[in-house]
Amino acid sequence: MVKRNYVVFPIYSLKNIEYDFSYSLDNYFFEKYNLLPYKDSTTTVQINIIKNTHLFNVKIVIETVLKTTCDRCCNHLNIPIFEAFNHIIKQVSNPQHYHENESEPEITYLGFSETDLNFDDTIAEYLHIAIPHSTICNEFGFVCNEEMLHLIENMAPKPSTSHPFANKLNSIH
Repeated sequence: MVKRNYVVFPIYSLKNIEYDFSYSLDNYFFEKYNLLPYKDSTTTVQINIIKNTHLFNVKIVIETVLKTTCDRCCNHLNIPIFEAFNHIIKQVSNPQHYHENESEPEITYLGFSETDLNFDDTIAEYLHIAIPHSTICNEFGFVCNEEMLHLIENMAPKPSTSHPFANKLNSIH
């Protein structure tokens, strides 16, 4: 498999002004970073960079539609996601020292000799953060499938009353 980079900045040629970049991510990117909930979605990443002498202020805006299912009724959902993140890139003489001693995930340290910055890993981290932990219809303005909820309720095991302790346990609540 050929290694492909999506979000790469030529930092050596950027002047001290503002830049805007736009990227589209495809299934290869999602498989590479195990972002399977985004598979088959149209995801755009817009990046705004304001460069100062040795500092890059980066604003990342992710727009996509997450294709998933409801955790409760299994309806297919298309959930729009719009997330914005801020990130800082600093050029320093010894980036390894800063990476080992600093614990700020929103800051990337680069050496002065580096010419390009591959931002794929950072974009993948922000996409992981944007995935909702639970997907239930009513949390996103949809209505659960009543027929499926009724079917699930009927399939749930009924409490057993054949055991002598079962009646006492059921009467506790």
